[in-house]
Amino acid sequence: MYYIMQNMRPRRAQFFEYAAWYETHDRTIHRTKIGDIVVSTVFRGIDRSDGHGPPLIFETQVSGRAFDGETRWYATLGEAKCGHHDVVDAVRASL
Repeated sequence: MYYIMQNMRPRRAQFFEYAAWYETHDRTIHRTKIGDIVVSTVFRGIDRSDGHGPPLIFETQVSGRAFDGETRWYATLGEAKCGHHDVVDAVRASL
């Protein structure tokens, strides 16, 4: 399933609508740089839930050091924002 953001809310979309939207919109929710570590949270718009529970369409990913490649998925914009700050806090606590 595909989603686009409309008025800060995800809305289900057909593939071609999603593809056109994806190419023309900034999907970044938050991006935090901590030294050489980057924590990035974005709207992906592709459901990663495998049909179990709500669609997971937001992603936080870490690049750098021991956290490199750590990824978390979220269903809502609110969860994604909170999750981003939780990951940033965890990275800072580890330094």
